[in-house]
Amino acid sequence: MRGSETVSWIRWFLVLCLVVQGGAAIGADESLSAMPASEMEALQGVYREYQQAIAGLFSSIERAAGANPDFGPGVTGLLRVIIMDAGTPPGRKEASRHRTEDPSDYSLMQEMCEFASVAQVTGRHLSDPNLARQFRAVLLLKYRMFHGWDREPREKFMDRLAEEGRAVFDPNDSDDERLWLNIRHYELQAAQKAVETRRQLNEIRGVPVWMMEYVGYNGFTYWMHTPFEYWLGMEMSDEVLEAAKRLDRACDKLSDTHRSWRRVEHLLDGRIDPEQQEVIDAAARQVDAIAASIHRMFPTARGYFDTPAGKDFDPRKAGYAARELTSIILAAGEIRPDRKFREQYRQKRFVTPDRRR
Repeated sequence: MRGSETVSWIRWFLVLCLVVQGGAAIGADESLSAMPASEMEALQGVYREYQQAIAGLFSSIERAAGANPDFGPGVTGLLRVIIMDAGTPPGRKEASRHRTEDPSDYSLMQEMCEFASVAQVTGRHLSDPNLARQFRAVLLLKYRMFHGWDREPREKFMDRLAEEGRAVFDPNDSDDERLWLNIRHYELQAAQKAVETRRQLNEIRGVPVWMMEYVGYNGFTYWMHTPFEYWLGMEMSDEVLEAAKRLDRACDKLSDTHRSWRRVEHLLDGRIDPEQQEVIDAAARQVDAIAASIHRMFPTARGYFDTPAGKDFDPRKAGYAARELTSIILAAGEIRPDRKFREQYRQKRFVTPDRRR
């Protein structure tokens, strides 16, 4: 009897939690709808300021892209990483269960398959010319910064290429196009090699496919964040940085006005200037297109931005993307004062003059 009584109490407890949770959500809606007209008008005014700041950020990015041909595709690549990071990776449920049941075995399998899994996801992106264009500028910076910043790591990288029987190239080559061709060739070779490595890990070492998909998806987004942050710090205009600061202030002001505004955002009347609304709608459509592309590449992944082809887009997605972009832009802004690094970046050189081909 005690067992059945315990189950009964658990059920009642869960029901109570659902009721309280639902009541909290309803209460938030009711508190907003029951607001005095003057307070509601003030909140709507602040919300319009927030939307104007979103439009301002995307407009500044568009103008920066007009002056810098690499900036637009690069921001699209960053949005792709943000949207992937916001979603549910393939294999997450299985990974969570295995990590709980046998954490040491989980860590061992993760370590074994990480390199090959990330290489395969990177290869999926670089094998598509349109997607590769989005990662070109940031990978140029990544190779120059991580492999070519000093003589010793540069030579170690080149020696490793020679030991593996690969074409040797200088990761600090000042010729963008030549370096990009070498990087892409190197990454696609690594992805091709990873196919056999993953097969062996699965058949011989017993690493499940879902683990490799999960690790590859997460590893790709994790390892791309830092290079994108540095790239933004070097490439973004002062206008983009100031637009991000305005949006950050608008978010703070909105939170101070109503702490639950994100939960009841659908109740706010955000009508703004048609041109600004057009910018927000265009950004939302871009987010939808990126999400659909991710879903095609990772059919079992799920995310905040998932939308089947042809479904109406939601402009609030532009707000989410803008807030995430803002946090990265502000972090990148902290890198900008490093004048020596920026000068090296402009010269496309991070090392001493002596180098080898």
